[in-house]
Amino acid sequence: MPTEDNPKIGPPAPAGTVGSRMEPGYAAVRVGWTVAESLEHIRKFGVPSESLDVVCVLDENRRLLDALPLSEVVLADPAKKIEDLMDREYVSIGVAEDQEKAIRKMRQHRLSALPVVDSSGVLVGVVTAGDAFRIAEEETTEDFHKKAAITPLEKGYNESSVWTLYRKRIVWLSLLGVAGFLSAGVIAAFEETIAAMVILASFIPVLIDSGGNTGAQSATLVIRALAVGDLNLKQWLKVIRRELVMGVILGLSLGAVLFLMGVLWRGGPHVGLVVFMAMTCIVLLANLVGGLLPFILIRLKLDPAVAGSPVITTIVDASGLLIFFLIARWYFRI
Repeated sequence: MPTEDNPKIGPPAPAGTVGSRMEPGYAAVRVGWTVAESLEHIRKFGVPSESLDVVCVLDENRRLLDALPLSEVVLADPAKKIEDLMDREYVSIGVAEDQEKAIRKMRQHRLSALPVVDSSGVLVGVVTAGDAFRIAEEETTEDFHKKAAITPLEKGYNESSVWTLYRKRIVWLSLLGVAGFLSAGVIAAFEETIAAMVILASFIPVLIDSGGNTGAQSATLVIRALAVGDLNLKQWLKVIRRELVMGVILGLSLGAVLFLMGVLWRGGPHVGLVVFMAMTCIVLLANLVGGLLPFILIRLKLDPAVAGSPVITTIVDASGLLIFFLIARWYFRI
């Protein structure tokens, strides 16, 4: 909402920052005004907008001093000074901060409007609830695309051409296809083991699928916790400890199921024991990979959302097969 106190709009902010998504207009009043003067100013210069939910209090240099709910100003004694309403316990965000941080702050403090300031503390705009909703929707869509190994679309699915959809998918599919040769290479390296115990091959799909699914679950939980602020980078060791315990419990549980399959379905108790050990180790590894990979990607300045199902599955497939065949070769002395 334009007012006479709004600073001039500068060059466009970088995409993905708070400055690129904020409303440049806001309801601003001076600290020395009365409530009556402030309301008259808002009526004179204001236009209907979600940014009206907050009244920003500025000093003579337009630095933010407080952010008051509009309802508090409207219900106050008209003769009171604005400074009498202030407690200076407000929440704001820097214009260069990542737009996802604005969503976390608004959710954490239950705000319908969040003031945006520059490096000098000068108010430059407001992020509204509508802005936050649109940011959250776009970020969620982008994360879904990345988890499926698709380069995020700039436009909606209906607005994108077939050629655009092809370009967004073919690169990741090609990379993952090449990475799939790791699994093929492991199988080729253990041809003699498979030939000696053909029954082992029937358990491969169950083992690698379980490992991939486990890793994807772990990664999804950690990525989401990082996105909403439930976790931070300093808590990586806590995550590893928790996922280690969870991996052992899940691995033993799924291993027990596979042991029964080996005994009752085919292979007998010896094959059942091998697949039990393999399943336990694979699920444990997958859980650790899924929990740790998002932290590694953040450290590398990459979006942790790329640690989705296809990437996790590709990593766990090759390592899971290696574990399975090494255990089988050791147990059966092949």
